[in-house]
Amino acid sequence: MNECFFILNLQPQSSVQLLALPQWQWGDGSWISARVRFDDGTLIYGGQNFRFGSSGKGPGHYCLTVKNEEAVIQSREFEGWELKPLTAEAEKMLKEIAEKKEKGIATKADEETERKIWNEREEIILPRDPNCGNSGKANKQVKARQLATN
Repeated sequence: MNECFFILNLQPQSSVQLLALPQWQWGDGSWISARVRFDDGTLIYGGQNFRFGSSGKGPGHYCLTVKNEEAVIQSREFEGWELKPLTAEAEKMLKEIAEKKEKGIATKADEETERKIWNEREEIILPRDPNCGNSGKANKQVKARQLATN
């Protein structure tokens, strides 16, 4: 389920409370994003994945902070996460495999390598922020986790 909120003319240092349906009924995570446009036409976009387990069966609190041309979204209750960027070597390997696929000469080993690169990426964890948005960008730490294979 997608819900959209449009907030117009929000003044600096102000806030607004939005009520949304709890998302636990549709999965164990959520994606929250924001698009911000300033009076001068500058556009900023930011988004964050959040994970919550069976204990997250109520509305969550999410805070958007726009600072230094960046939109940061945090939660009081839920840990945020994103995948660590690919290394230059992994990008090179994926490009080579894509070229082989285009030519119809990719092997099972190539497909396995491609799957392994995507599924073994590390996560960058954004810890919960009990002050939600008051502290600016939270410290990120890397935590390795094998992603489930589809």
